[in-house]
Amino acid sequence: MLSRGKGPAKGDQTYGQEQQRMVHNVVLSRMDLTTFWGDNPKGWLRRCKKFFKINTTPFQRWVELASLYLEGKAEIWFEGYMCGVESVVDWEEFS
Repeated sequence: MLSRGKGPAKGDQTYGQEQQRMVHNVVLSRMDLTTFWGDNPKGWLRRCKKFFKINTTPFQRWVELASLYLEGKAEIWFEGYMCGVESVVDWEEFS
């Protein structure tokens, strides 16, 4: 079942997949960011930046989306850091 508009119709097999790729009105490509555990931060930040540019992610969403891929010590550090910050952290501060 194909729709006349852009993307799959509600009954299509790929409809659910397309819906899962939508994150706050940001369509993500089929490639995904790698999880960051604390090793090679410059390389991970470079890949994040590339990922966000390829997906035309709004700049103000970069930190929020990148933080979803933090694990272990990196996630603990970020949560602790955010507790001490009273304003929104932008990419320059995050990176």
